[in-house]
Amino acid sequence: MWLRHKQDDRQSLVVMLTCQFVEIMGGAEKQCLSLSRALEGRGENVIVLSSRVPGVALDDAAIGIRVIRFWCPSPPQLAGRHLLSSLLWAVQALFWLSWHRQHIKVVHAHQLRINAYVAAVASKFLKLPSVLKLGVGGEENDLVVIGRRKYLFGKAGVDFVVRHASRFIAISKQIEDDLKAHGVSPFAIASIPNGVDLTRFAARIEETQEARAASVKDAAVFSFVGRLSTEKNVLSMIAGLQSVPAPKGTSVMLAGEGPLRGAIEARLKSARNPLDVRLLGAITDVSGLLHRSHFLLLLSSSEGLSNALLEALAAGVVPIITDMSGARDVIPFENYPLFSVSGSEVDIAVAVRRAYALDPAVWLEWSRRLSQHAERTFDLESVAMRYVELYRALSEPGASVGLRTTRETSQVNQA
Repeated sequence: MWLRHKQDDRQSLVVMLTCQFVEIMGGAEKQCLSLSRALEGRGENVIVLSSRVPGVALDDAAIGIRVIRFWCPSPPQLAGRHLLSSLLWAVQALFWLSWHRQHIKVVHAHQLRINAYVAAVASKFLKLPSVLKLGVGGEENDLVVIGRRKYLFGKAGVDFVVRHASRFIAISKQIEDDLKAHGVSPFAIASIPNGVDLTRFAARIEETQEARAASVKDAAVFSFVGRLSTEKNVLSMIAGLQSVPAPKGTSVMLAGEGPLRGAIEARLKSARNPLDVRLLGAITDVSGLLHRSHFLLLLSSSEGLSNALLEALAAGVVPIITDMSGARDVIPFENYPLFSVSGSEVDIAVAVRRAYALDPAVWLEWSRRLSQHAERTFDLESVAMRYVELYRALSEPGASVGLRTTRETSQVNQA
């Protein structure tokens, strides 16, 4: 649990705070892992503080990043009736941070839950710089979630986090607006998008784009990558697809597992539409699937900046996407016709019809523009470098004690 006093362990540590890690591998966990590896590649000394819950087998040795896990009876991000588990995890994490504080450069919390309070307490009382990265924007943004009663502290707790965290990360314009609405000063917001490892996609993209363009009219491949769950809107997505007559060679690939798998299988068995829908299960490396796909289906009710979307753009896949937090930051087109406004079955069907009508030359142009946009904007190495610069700036004496709230900013401006 504690660091041994080896020379490499005494270097300045970048401490990642994530309530669960690897065993779930949602978007926040994937970003934490990929960023940690990229930072290690740039010479940073990264360690992840996470949890260990009963009945979950873990192989941290295979991760390639040092992980410290604190035992708790249930996942600490749940709070509510699991609040004691959340508080137990928070106390252990704070004790560890306090014990090792002289070796810590920065504390970086991913997707704000109880870890947000840990980071803010560490900044106020241990004088450690903290970086808090929100995972989701809009009505269910992270600050709204941690302000609910199940986290005990309510609005006062959110105000404490806003006042004492050193920097907040906005991965989209929507999240930046959400932060400002909660009173976070613009001076305390750093706009840094999620990153994607482009090396997994660059080698094959040019050789596959023209072939995919040639088959988009009569053998289109629609792919979904993610958890088969309610928030991903998968049942409405399938219903919308099935409601539109499709060319004979069309196929739909669903890569992922989740609680709705049984309901999806039942719907497919009873469907009158002969659309070819395949449940692929969980896939570790989606690059092969994306390189033969024409369209990505991302019709969630809420997202931050989806890893699946960024990977699809890097592979030149054209998205059919809900007009939600972060989506318009990613799509480099005005009046993009494949947005689904509400994510309803009817709206999805409209977007699917437009996809079927897309000319191959237009699909190829969009595919190239999207992949080039991903290369310019979401390259993981560039994103990691921005974090290195941010950590360095926060490590300078007095740097983390900035204008953190809009009230403080206003008072200074009026002085």
